[in-house]
Amino acid sequence: MRRVSSTVKWAHLSTVLSPSLRAMTLGILAATTLAGVQLGCDATMKSAKGCGADSECPMGTICRPTDGRCITPPPTVPVEVVLTGDGTGTVTSTPAGITCGSTCSSSFTVGEKVTLTAMPGAGSKVAGFSIGCSSQTDRCELTPDGTINPLRVLVNFAVDIDAAQPALCNEHGFCWENPRPLGNRLRRVISPGAGEIWAVGDAGTVLRRNNGSFALMPSGSERNLNAIWGNSSDHYVVGDAATVLHYQGAAYVAEPSVGGNLLDVFAGVGIPFAVGSAGTVVRRTGTGTWMADSSGTTQDLWGLWGSSLSTLTAAGGAGTVTRYPGTGTAWTSSTEAAYASYTFRGLTGSGTTLWAIDSYGGISRHAGTWTESRRNTNDNLWGIAVVNGTPYVAGGNPGGTGTVLRFDGTTWQRDVTGAGAPNTFFGIAGSAANDVWAVGDAGTVWQYNGTNWQPRSSGLTATFNSIVALDTQNVWAVGNGGSVLRYNGTYFSPQNIGATGSLQAIWASSASDIWAVGSGGQAWRYNGTTWTATDSKTTASLNGVFGLGPNQIWAVGDSGVIRFFDGSSWAIVSSGSGATLRRVWAASASEIWAVGDGGIVQRSSGGGFSPVVLPGGVTSNLYDVWGASGAAWVLADNAVYRYAGGSFSSLPAPPVAGLRALSGTGPADIWAAGVGGVLARFNGTTWTREKTGAGTDLLSIHIRGTRAWLTGSNGTVLRKTL
Repeated sequence: MRRVSSTVKWAHLSTVLSPSLRAMTLGILAATTLAGVQLGCDATMKSAKGCGADSECPMGTICRPTDGRCITPPPTVPVEVVLTGDGTGTVTSTPAGITCGSTCSSSFTVGEKVTLTAMPGAGSKVAGFSIGCSSQTDRCELTPDGTINPLRVLVNFAVDIDAAQPALCNEHGFCWENPRPLGNRLRRVISPGAGEIWAVGDAGTVLRRNNGSFALMPSGSERNLNAIWGNSSDHYVVGDAATVLHYQGAAYVAEPSVGGNLLDVFAGVGIPFAVGSAGTVVRRTGTGTWMADSSGTTQDLWGLWGSSLSTLTAAGGAGTVTRYPGTGTAWTSSTEAAYASYTFRGLTGSGTTLWAIDSYGGISRHAGTWTESRRNTNDNLWGIAVVNGTPYVAGGNPGGTGTVLRFDGTTWQRDVTGAGAPNTFFGIAGSAANDVWAVGDAGTVWQYNGTNWQPRSSGLTATFNSIVALDTQNVWAVGNGGSVLRYNGTYFSPQNIGATGSLQAIWASSASDIWAVGSGGQAWRYNGTTWTATDSKTTASLNGVFGLGPNQIWAVGDSGVIRFFDGSSWAIVSSGSGATLRRVWAASASEIWAVGDGGIVQRSSGGGFSPVVLPGGVTSNLYDVWGASGAAWVLADNAVYRYAGGSFSSLPAPPVAGLRALSGTGPADIWAAGVGGVLARFNGTTWTREKTGAGTDLLSIHIRGTRAWLTGSNGTVLRKTL
């Protein structure tokens, strides 16, 4: 077909239009041209078309999507959200643009409504919007009119006292002050009845929730507990080092077993079985002991389920599936070729159908043969359950946030969890479609009520590197992500002081003189009302801080950095070393100690620092220093050294390794804590291992009066009354 130019078309059209129609048409075309529409011809529809993107419009104009016209952009106003209060939460906007905490400002069109929605974090509530938008609900609407530029909105998140769970104390006398109910990883969960769960996890943790309240159940074990099966009055728990616990309504009883770490347990076929590492399969005998079966594989077995003895199936590493024949002790093992590069992490079923999850984000179904139901390699899947015929899967997203997937009969739906669960889920179970529970890292517990997921746990779960206690009602902890917690005698609440990166150490002389230091040379000062950043004259990470009063404060850090604050500013102090310094402590203005990597010990009598050699020329990293009664103690990974009378000596070796924090009440009561929740106490002669009930890494200790405070990973803040 011959293409006719628009000029020719107009020349032809102008000859057939009346003078008045010709003038009207010219006016329309002129107006269209002035508006910036780039007219063309749609070859399919045989009609005029406008712009489809801003790039098709003249400079200084944009493409309006409603009619394809190039127009001058309408005026916009920046809207800024400021988060306030002791609680936590996020704020999003409609139209999109604001997702605060990460993105707290965006520009919106003048005259168009903007809706801000606040989502409180665990243990918090929305206390209201103010300044630029007024509301006492979780939503606030505003329409920028251009008279205020920028427009600031304050959103107040408060601690929800009614939702905050009380501190849980374990059988060892340690109470979980943050997070609540606890900070140990929870690995599996059962839900025997409405609103009731039993969850098991690290360091022998058994957590029960019933009638809205949590309780820690004494398990008698310090091993990591990996799985649970049964009901409220009769269930089995299995864990590392062939741990088997049986509960029958009164207390847990350890039952002897064999094999390695036990990873799953199932008794729905009349006989309790458990599976685990290196192909371990064990069964319970009538005498309460567990005997080994031959699994036919050396792969770790992570999941176990069956509708009968003859369908009992276990699955694990390298696509391994092993089946029980119904009698005897020999299982038949095979490899599912399509899954040979993956590890089956969980197994459950409904009727004759098996469901499995694997280590590469896969969900598969077996009804005669294995069929892949879904695969998203970004998902890190750990838990699987069938609740009232509906399969659920729990795990983590990239970055470690939680995810739950639900099968609607056709596809897997990612359940909406508000602002997002802050930690990976490892176990999931439910008693009904409106009562599903997911548990995971840092003691995370969430519940699904049939409509949405809500947290039933609270607190920040960042690693807390240091803590200071002024009294029983004034305690501060600092950690990664600029996290700060303050204790008021009842609970810890987060404080946003404006810090970024990590805060490594905190020290206080009084309630109106507190210092926190951290990455990038951060040195923050609290005057009783506000926190203010000060110039430490370094960008190196500051890892330790200690003082003798408001005008005598030392901070130490990477590359041998040492700083001294005299009440008005920080001064550079010569360290004589380029090694990383981790902690500092002072007995007086003429006796200051700093310790760090490579066995470095630095001492000052008031000016620059000079090295002191430990016995035997120690080169291992030194993590803490503390002193009392004219002596100082230095902590290594598995050793403690004492300085007194002008020289160092070695203490007897502690019974644990991985030590990271040191404190005490005096020479005859020294505490050393570390990786995996270990704690040892020295009475002046010998060390004794103490149980903490924590499986997290303990990184700091502060003892004040009759209370000992410890902090560490997974948001751990522990309290013990002495």
